[in-house]
Amino acid sequence: MKKITDFSMKKVLLPATAVIVIGGLLFFMLNRGTSRIPVNLLGRWVTTAAGYEDRYLVMEDESLVFGTGGNSRDFYYVNRVR
Repeated sequence: MKKITDFSMKKVLLPATAVIVIGGLLFFMLNRGTSRIPVNLLGRWVTTAAGYEDRYLVMEDESLVFGTGGNSRDFYYVNRVR
């Protein structure tokens, strides 16, 4: 039986690095499509209902902004749309 003595880190690190990089790219590419708000919902939404004239909702590509009256607003990032 032949004893294995020629162990090279290059033989292990190169394939492992390639698998990690390819896996990471696939993960981000596949998840990219699920984080978009539909185009027909994008924009500024307002109402004419009494008591809510200064309120609004802004839907952008990857964020939501709620106008809560006056100069006050709440900002949120969109992580995923289902």
